[in-house]
Amino acid sequence: MKNLAVYRESLQYKPDADAIIKSLQNDIALLKKSAYSQRLKDLDAKRALYDEQKTGLREYLAYLSDLAKTAGISLASYVNLDQLMAAIAQEGKIDFARCAREREPPLYIRYRRQRQSRSRDSRKEAVRFKEAR
Repeated sequence: MKNLAVYRESLQYKPDADAIIKSLQNDIALLKKSAYSQRLKDLDAKRALYDEQKTGLREYLAYLSDLAKTAGISLASYVNLDQLMAAIAQEGKIDFARCAREREPPLYIRYRRQRQSRSRDSRKEAVRFKEAR
């Protein structure tokens, strides 16, 4: 309960803290305009798009990979990143429809086939009935 009381007490400072943070963000944005090179500005813009979920992980990693190549940085030394990039590349080769079919339990497959067969039989009976009239 003590933690809850401390949290509630800290809420009175939230508006001031939010204002300070906003002011710092504005100051940093101004400094970035004058201090960052165009490449850094581009990197910062891409990161912001990713942070705001306006671009996906695949696109962001492709951008970083291209940037690393142009800078002569090998991603092989970043094992986890290298493996993630390889997995994303392989993902495009996966046949998800086939995976779904292979995951289906055999009983469901049998049920589905029987249902299709019954449906065909019902249609045949309906045609026979109509022709007999």
